[in-house]
Amino acid sequence: MNVPLPLSPDDMQTFGFYADVIGIFGAAFALLAWVWALRNMWRAKKEKRRLGQRIPVVLKSRDSKRSLELPVHFRREELNRQELMGRIGMIPMKEKGKRFEIRYTHEPDFLEAINRVKESSVVEPLVIVCSDKEIDQFDVSSSAASFTPEKTFITIFAFFLHKMFPFKKNPQHDDSRK
Repeated sequence: MNVPLPLSPDDMQTFGFYADVIGIFGAAFALLAWVWALRNMWRAKKEKRRLGQRIPVVLKSRDSKRSLELPVHFRREELNRQELMGRIGMIPMKEKGKRFEIRYTHEPDFLEAINRVKESSVVEPLVIVCSDKEIDQFDVSSSAASFTPEKTFITIFAFFLHKMFPFKKNPQHDDSRK
């Protein structure tokens, strides 16, 4: 029994031609999509590297050439006004319990400087313009200013460990009974 084909041989040849063209365009599109994905992956890696750069922050006097560099550099990703004010607040003060005051931090130029450093791809310090009096409010003697992120982290970690697992004295080693 001979069943007639729905397409004639000429129609099948035309159909095959269109299928080949669609296949070629599909392969070309897949190649372009792959190149685009590689390009985006490369850009994301580059941006991640840029955001991980360490940015120094310097309090610099406009009156003289004095400056004070914060002991902890910021990653570009975490550089914002709140973090910056918090880290400056970590510097010991000469007058205990007093909050620091830097006039420049209340000006629009301060936020513009932060944005300029965040958007840049060059590692340049963030300079906070101060007066000599504003720099003098900080106690930068060797003992007072010897805080480091490692010491701060260890102190906080030890505090939380102590709160979570309170230390109980071993009665065998208790010296108070003797």
